[in-house]
Amino acid sequence: MDNNGKKLVLGGLVALVCLLVVGFAAFGSQLTIKGTARVSTAWDVHISSIIANNLVGGAQNVSAAVGEGGLSATFETDLKNPGDSVTYTVTVVNDGTVAAKLSDIKFYQTQDQTPANKPAITYSYSQDKIDTSDHAKLAAGEEITFDVTVKFTDDYNAEDFTEVNIENELEMILTYVQDTTE
Repeated sequence: MDNNGKKLVLGGLVALVCLLVVGFAAFGSQLTIKGTARVSTAWDVHISSIIANNLVGGAQNVSAAVGEGGLSATFETDLKNPGDSVTYTVTVVNDGTVAAKLSDIKFYQTQDQTPANKPAITYSYSQDKIDTSDHAKLAAGEEITFDVTVKFTDDYNAEDFTEVNIENELEMILTYVQDTTE
């Protein structure tokens, strides 16, 4: 092979390499995806009000107040005679952006509610409005109201009064969790 043939073959190889580089650049791409994600939900389920209503007999509402941040509500009632009662309407609101549901209710009283003990004061709440079934769900912006009633037992005998059984404290704990069924 003479010099012209070698130059021609070498030139052909250089042209082929250049063609391969251009072809690779034309058919190859580098893709880059960048992004930022941020959770912007807010959890805000709280007690917005507690209002004394339906005072029966000589019963008096001494106080009813929502605690700081709406995470508690307290009331104090003065019951004078058997049959007296006060019903408090409690409103729970979901001001957040996440749906909530009531997962648990705990209802504690300092006095045993058995017939053997027969306390002077009993508590009850409207179970038809608040329980852990589907209708106790709170979508964002919704509220639910329920009643808590404190009552001086109708048939309580005044001779049975003792310091132990004329005062009964209540603690009711409502546990709301995120509703993941929506």
